[in-house]
Formats: sequence, C-alpha cells, structure tokens
Amino acid sequence: MMVSTRQTFRGQYGKVACMRCTVQKICLGCSWLGWQQFRKFEQEYLLERKAVDKPSEAMVQGSQRHERLQKEFGARNYNTDSEYVWRKLRNERFARFAEGHPCSIREALNGHPDVMDVTIKKKPERLYFHLYEFKSSFNPSQWLQLVGYALIVSDPMMFLGEEPFREKLGLQNPRVYVTATLVPYISNSDYMKYAMEAVIVKDGVFLDDRRFSVRDRRNKYRELMDPRRRSESLPFCQACTVEKPNSYCRFVEGCLNNPVTKQLTLYKSCGLRVKRK
Repeated sequence: MMVSTRQTFRGQYGKVACMRCTVQKICLGCSWLGWQQFRKFEQEYLLERKAVDKPSEAMVQGSQRHERLQKEFGARNYNTDSEYVWRKLRNERFARFAEGHPCSIREALNGHPDVMDVTIKKKPERLYFHLYEFKSSFNPSQWLQLVGYALIVSDPMMFLGEEPFREKLGLQNPRVYVTATLVPYISNSDYMKYAMEAVIVKDGVFLDDRRFSVRDRRNKYRELMDPRRRSESLPFCQACTVEKPNSYCRFVEGCLNNPVTKQLTLYKSCGLRVKRK
C-alpha cells in the first residue's frame, strides 16, 4: 500500500495496489511501531540526518539469523501473485509464510511478519493466525509490532500481497483468532527459552488493549509527516548539555548545527527541546 516517495516510511513494500490505495501517503509499516524506531524516525526526519548510511555488520548478521530461523520454522516466501499459494490454502487449509505482506486500508498499516501461520477451519468458518517476530534484544514496545499485525489480519478487507484475502479464499464471515510469539535474543543458541506468547484476538474480540497504543503511535507519525506541523514538531533526545554532550548520541552535532533546530535549550531532566522566539 505504499509507493516510493520522499514521504514514505522505510521498510514499506511498494506494490501495484499501493499506487491506487487511498491511504498510501499515511500507511505505516508495523516495524516502525516500537519506541526505539519512533525515536529514530523523529531524529532522522526532523533533523534530516540518517542514523545509518549503509547496513552495518550487525544488521547483516541479524538478517542472516532471521533467514535461518525462518527456514528452521519451515516458513516459505510464497509468491502471492501465483495461484499456487491460494490453491494450497483452499486445499490444505494451512500455510506458513516467511515475510508475507498483509496490509489494511482500514488501519493504514502494513508489514512483513517474520513468520505467519494461517489456518482455515470450516463448520463454522474460523480463521487462525499465529505471528512470530524474531529480535536480537528485548523491549516491551516490540509487542506493538505484533499487535499492529493483529489489527491488520483481523480486518475483513485485509490484503495479502495484491489480493483481498477473504474474498480470494471465498470466506464469508469467519471467526478470527490471533496469537503471537515474540522471540528475543535470537543470537543465543537457546533463544526459544526466552519466547513469549500472547492471545491477541479470540473469536473476533480484541483482548489486547495495546491496540490503542498502536493507533496512537500511528497518528503521531502522521503528525510528524504533516508539513503544516513539521516546524512545530520537536525531537526529544537523551539528556545532555552543550558542555557535556552525550557521546553515545550520533545526533548531537546535528542538533547543535542544523538550521531547523539551531535555537536550542538543553534540559538535564527532560532532554533536548527547541526554544523558538
């Protein structure tokens, strides 16, 4: 649901359907819902600086670990433009996707779950999703990414790739169940002992109140992207002072010298704020 323009969010997947999507300019990739990613986007966008110009060695190793785990879990990169995957779902009523691309116009969210199980049951119609996300560390806000995926797959008009999911499978009004597993510390050999599971949707009822945090974070991104509000949007960084800048923050130089934020007052208690005349 996104096209490649200056105002798109990194990590979003452009497809033909995105070109005519009504929410293409405000659609958010769920990988940006975590707190660290939000802080990073604030700083990158408002200061017009990039935190990483090219993938680091750690990022490359992380991608390789993700691919290895997807294979261990038996997930496949299905081509949803092919009739094969839809025939498989109709006949076998199960598929395990690696980096599938579900999206929701209603929620203005899209994403690529590391692993997504889809199970279809009949009489009555039921639709089960189990979502997996692999992380090298742990932060509670990482759950927002999985809850964002749950909002997408619980949308009756969800798309998978280019196709409207329920319509393509001939499902009328299935009861939806969504569970999720967050797997942190994947660099450890015994990573599965850290895995955490949650029931997010049961019989079509959302049980996880973090959906409100997901929508709030999505709306904050919209505010940041609105040109009318950009001059009023303030980046918040880790506390530091001009005399003693935070040596771990790669944005200190940009904060002090960038024309957008050159009038600065630094507060020890609450970080960096822009002070305007």
